[in-house]
Amino acid sequence: MDIRKIIEDDLVSFNNKDYIFEKVDGVYSPIKFNDFIAKSKSFATYLVKKGLKNQIVILIGKNSINLMAADIAVTFYTGTCASMALGVSADDIGDAINSLGAKAVLYTSEQSEKISQIQTDVLKINLDELLPTLSEINEDWKEYNPDECAKIIFTGGSTSKPKGVKLSLKNIFFGWEPLKRRAEFKITDIMYFFLPLSHTYADIYIFYYSLISGLTLYICSDTAKIGEELREVRPTIFCAVPLIYERIAEAYHNDVSQAFGDRVRFLFAGGAPIKDELKKIYKDAGLEILNAYALTETASSFAIDYPGDTDTDSVGAVFEELDVKTIDTDENGVGEICVKGDCVSIGYTTPVLNVFTDDGYFKTGDLGYVKDDKLYIVGRKKKVLIGDNGENIYVSDIQAKLRKMDPNINFVRLSLKDDKLDALFFLQNPEKTNLDELVANYNKDCERKNLIATYELSDKQNYEKLVS
Repeated sequence: MDIRKIIEDDLVSFNNKDYIFEKVDGVYSPIKFNDFIAKSKSFATYLVKKGLKNQIVILIGKNSINLMAADIAVTFYTGTCASMALGVSADDIGDAINSLGAKAVLYTSEQSEKISQIQTDVLKINLDELLPTLSEINEDWKEYNPDECAKIIFTGGSTSKPKGVKLSLKNIFFGWEPLKRRAEFKITDIMYFFLPLSHTYADIYIFYYSLISGLTLYICSDTAKIGEELREVRPTIFCAVPLIYERIAEAYHNDVSQAFGDRVRFLFAGGAPIKDELKKIYKDAGLEILNAYALTETASSFAIDYPGDTDTDSVGAVFEELDVKTIDTDENGVGEICVKGDCVSIGYTTPVLNVFTDDGYFKTGDLGYVKDDKLYIVGRKKKVLIGDNGENIYVSDIQAKLRKMDPNINFVRLSLKDDKLDALFFLQNPEKTNLDELVANYNKDCERKNLIATYELSDKQNYEKLVS
């Protein structure tokens, strides 16, 4: 699939169609499809003139038309785009620049203070200041190669720096045809999205695939306004983690029939299992939630429900082009899910051991089984909590880091309370540890998603003794 050719063809089909809506002074204002592509190409021209063709650049910022135009400019036309989450520190960005050999940092205005703290000698480009000034387009793009790295998405735990997953354009657009079989996006569709573009699913399935389908995108202006803006936008498609669907159900006292307006076609849920009772709440309102399962390493492609499937235990129908198997299977047929196919990442930015089987299958780390081409997940080899924006919080990594900081810790039970990380400490000797000081020191040097918001000391010494 040649995405550049598709975009050129779509310029004829979609041309003056309103494409992306962004709030300006509290009012949604659109950019037309052809104007958006022109903005992307003019920025790509600027990057090439700055010597950034075939180079890696860092991209960080709040969802916006300018951020999205920069994403397209780099990923499709000039080099490799390394997307970083909003919560990373200036030191994290500096480390990424050095480890990747990145030549520039592209950012939106709200990131200015953080970017000013980066000591590394690198070109810093404020997208909000620069993009409105550009108009020249000179198509001196990088050579089109669907197999080389076009995108880097950072993922990982808390005991080491996040690892970068390398995705090619072949990886990225693998999922388009399987998606069409299940839930085809159309030019008449309207999608409201709040997930950050540093989130693989949002970047690929919401944004990149909109370039092919021509659907209209509305950018969430503030996550505190999701409910209000859903009623305003009245989307036909909405994608979220289960926690968002739970919040919506709570806000409407389980009567969700009016939550999205009157024209919803597809609701997708991913990032965590969705409870049967929650699905029933939406089904009773005439709304079907389709499960979607994938990983960053599979370019957010793996399994999605077919509409009308009543199997509430499955996390989706496996994409037909994938070869999936389980290894280390137990007597119940449950094993680690492994996959081979064109969606599987071309690698990592740093060496990562033991992620492939000897015969070339990627090991997902999820335990489950496949039956009748549907995927069933029963747990993880490595415990993970799912944050409200779908980010993975690796429990064992955080536990290991805390125990390394203080050997007096026997165990730390981690959970989510009000969407924030809560820790219950089990200590050998409570008098030897100052929990306030320990947690403060830990929080100084961790990703935002891993911050401990609340904590307390157990009156027991070992957590295991409380478990039957």
